[in-house]
Amino acid sequence: MRTTRPFGPHIAGFKNALTKAGLRQIRFHDLRHTFASLLIQDGQSLAYVQDQLGHSSIKLTVDVYGHLVPGANREAVNRLPTVDSETECEESDARVG
Repeated sequence: MRTTRPFGPHIAGFKNALTKAGLRQIRFHDLRHTFASLLIQDGQSLAYVQDQLGHSSIKLTVDVYGHLVPGANREAVNRLPTVDSETECEESDARVG
């Protein structure tokens, strides 16, 4: 069991730098999320982000950052088969009736 924090000594310096720069206080770990988010916004692949963050699996990267992939939802919707709404309504009525 680890009893010390690996960045412990650096946290105080980080907080002091934020204060001196007039920035709001954030967690040191937030820099990691910002880095990943900026990579994705820049068009980098989730596989590259996984590698940069040292994630053991792509699933973890996708679970945490997948929602940031530009156009991912639109691409998924565009892959759905098109349905003629009139035909579907008629078929639905026939199944119910």
